[in-house]
Amino acid sequence: MDKKNIQAWIFVRGDSLGLPGKNVKPLLGKPLIAYTIEAARKSRFIKDVFVSTDSPTVAATAEQFGAIIPFLRPAELAVLGSPVRNAWIHAIQWNRQQSEFPRMDVMVALPVTTPLRTPAEIDQAIELYLQGECDTVTAVVRSNQHPAKNMLYLDENGYASLCEKTKEERPAYDVSSLVHVSGTDYILQEPDYLKGRVKTVEVPREHGLDIKDIWDFKLAEIILKETGK
Repeated sequence: MDKKNIQAWIFVRGDSLGLPGKNVKPLLGKPLIAYTIEAARKSRFIKDVFVSTDSPTVAATAEQFGAIIPFLRPAELAVLGSPVRNAWIHAIQWNRQQSEFPRMDVMVALPVTTPLRTPAEIDQAIELYLQGECDTVTAVVRSNQHPAKNMLYLDENGYASLCEKTKEERPAYDVSSLVHVSGTDYILQEPDYLKGRVKTVEVPREHGLDIKDIWDFKLAEIILKETGK
């Protein structure tokens, strides 16, 4: 495959519902966002790390750790419930309208709430994408629950049935926010990046920890202390 321009983008809202201020909250003395920036900057494939945020506080913190803040994201793209794809499209359109940085071919989206990822896992996803046989690569973790055995839905009368019946005992996986890799043309064309040809990299459950509330945050602290990272 021809050489592609690969950029890392971290999309961060200033507001957070489950844990206010979590994106810059110190995790063992370092702002949460710093973990993602540092992992991205250690990737073998990524030259520039950008942060898209509506928060001046997040922007200033990210800049301290080497991220590029090309703009403050418009407020309408940072409201609670706004699809992150809209922010992705905004970043791609900005990239194509400016001349300071090369045109981006591949976007590596790295949510700030997954601080335990490693640079090697980011590179593994990028390498798989660059093989050219998929539209998207995303990280997954092995699910603790199989939809054919452990998950139920209720009908209109309140009776429970298995969500999915299958004769196969293939493992089930949860999509992780650790890393998503897609071509920019594909993101602009496809409303759901998981609808195309999707490949995955499996990562340890602790690396895929997605911090949503204070208990996730405390768990991340425990893991970091145990692993010495």
